Amino acid sequence: MPCCLIVDDNALNRELAAHLLAGDGFEVIEADGAVAALAQLSLRVPDVMLLDLAMPGMDGFALAALLRRAPATATLPLVAFTALALPREREAALAAGCNGCITKPIEIDQFVGQVRAWLR
Repeated sequence: MPCCLIVDDNALNRELAAHLLAGDGFEVIEADGAVAALAQLSLRVPDVMLLDLAMPGMDGFALAALLRRAPATATLPLVAFTALALPREREAALAAGCNGCITKPIEIDQFVGQVRAWLR
């Protein structure tokens, strides 16, 4: 069973993504920000991570860069899970270490397939 860590400060976004992924056989771990995500990662490195970019405190750009420098998470598939859809924002996400982007609001019928595409 693949495991996905969803990091988003918006509980509704996390709940929707978790519901869709769990319904397709994923184990889902949730974190409401960077600090909670780092705590979860100290317990277990998931198979893929969805990362909101616009979070209070440490944003997703900074968290992605931090995770890329840590040996345990250097190759973890990081997918920006964001409403920031401008090309420069997507480029900044990739430059920070994200492997790709899923734009919110999500396309419900395509979401799980998009996440599965990033599995190692």
